[in-house]
Amino acid sequence: MENTQEYIEKRALFDEYYHKEIFPRMQELENKRKKYFNCFMFASIFTLSWSIALFCGVLDKFIEMLEAKGVNVELLSCLLVLFICLPMVGFKRQAKESLLPLISNFFGNFEYKYKSGIDESVVADSKIISYYDYLEFDDGFVGFYEGVNVSIDEYIAYKEIQVTRNNETKYELKKDKRGIIFCATMNKKFKGQTVVSKDRGILNKITKYKKLERVTLEAPVFEKYYEVYSDNQIEARYILTPVMLKYMEELKLYFSKIEFSFFDDIVFVNILTKRNMFECNSFFTSIINKKRIYKNFNELYLLFSIIHTMHLNEERLL
Repeated sequence: MENTQEYIEKRALFDEYYHKEIFPRMQELENKRKKYFNCFMFASIFTLSWSIALFCGVLDKFIEMLEAKGVNVELLSCLLVLFICLPMVGFKRQAKESLLPLISNFFGNFEYKYKSGIDESVVADSKIISYYDYLEFDDGFVGFYEGVNVSIDEYIAYKEIQVTRNNETKYELKKDKRGIIFCATMNKKFKGQTVVSKDRGILNKITKYKKLERVTLEAPVFEKYYEVYSDNQIEARYILTPVMLKYMEELKLYFSKIEFSFFDDIVFVNILTKRNMFECNSFFTSIINKKRIYKNFNELYLLFSIIHTMHLNEERLL
C-alpha cells in the first residue's frame, strides 16, 4: 500500500503540511522539553545525593530531628521520586495533546482523546472482543473522514487472575492483548449482524456467537483466513460480495490479525497488535524527530485506508 500512487501523492501533501503546521509546533515543544529536562536533571541529582547521604548515615541527625517533629522520612523520599517523574509524565501528555490532533487533522476533522474510548456496550455488541475483565483505553481519535463518522481507539484488555502470595489469595489484572478499534458509523442500518472472524482451524467447531450461524461462501482464498457468522444469511451475502471479500483479503496483508462486525449502523473492526501506537515524542531525546511523525502518519493512513478499501464512504457497501 505504501508503494501505491495514492500513498505517494498523500505523502507528498503531508510533507508540505509537516513543514507548515507540525514542525513549528515541534520547535515550541522542544524548547519546553529542554526546560523540563533541566528541572528533571536537577531533581534527579538532588534526590540521588539525598539517597547516598541516607545510605552513608550522613543525615542521621537530620533525620532524627525530622522524625522528632513527626515527619515521615520514607514518605518524603517517595515524594522526591514523584517530583522527579512529574515533568516527564506531564510533558509526554502535553506533547501528545499538541501533536496528535495536528497529525489526525491532516486526514479530516478529528479530535484527539486520551484514556476515553468507545462505549463498552458497543464493544460487547460487536461480539469480536470478548473474554476480558477490564478494558483500558489509551490514545484515540473521533471525527469525520470523507463524510464517514469514525472512532479510532487504542486499547489494552486485561484478564483477572488468581494469585496466591504468603498464603493469601488475591485477584489481579493481567494484560491479555492490545489492539485498535476502528468503528465507522454508516448512513444505513443492517437488518441483522454479520461477524467476520479469523479462521481458528479445528477450533472453528467450538466457536460460538450467540444467535449467529456459520455462513458458507464459495471463496477458498478468503476462507483460508476468515470464518463468517450471521443471523441473516441473505444480508451476509449482500455485504460479502466477491469484491468485498477481495478487499478484506487485501487488508489482511497489512493487518495480520483483523476481524469485522457489521451490526445496527456500525462497521466495527478489531485489529490486534503488539505495538504501542501513536507515540510521537520522547522526554529524553529531541522531540524534533521526523521519523516518529511519519510513523504516526503511516499508522493513520493504513487505518483510514479501511474506508477506501471497503468503500465505506459510498452510499452502499459493495
